[in-house]
Amino acid sequence: MTNNAVKFTEAGKVRIECKIENDNLEVSISDTGTGIKKENMDMLFDALGTGLGLHLCGKLVTLIGGRIWVESEYGKGSRFTFALPVRLKARGT
Repeated sequence: MTNNAVKFTEAGKVRIECKIENDNLEVSISDTGTGIKKENMDMLFDALGTGLGLHLCGKLVTLIGGRIWVESEYGKGSRFTFALPVRLKARGT
């Protein structure tokens, strides 16, 4: 995800954010690159769509109980986010 963010952002910025929310670790990679056309959004995580990278990311994230999604506006950039379940251990255990 980060590689594509850099590849499709000739000028602007790429930002990586992490936070814990509702017992999930959320990681977002956003860019101010070219964005994704609406008609291409459905095929992003498809093995036969834009390549195997996002397809494999989606499969792995789902396998460990997480989820992955994308928000994008063509001409303005994209934001890919994945959330993974986190269980924090109590002190002393």
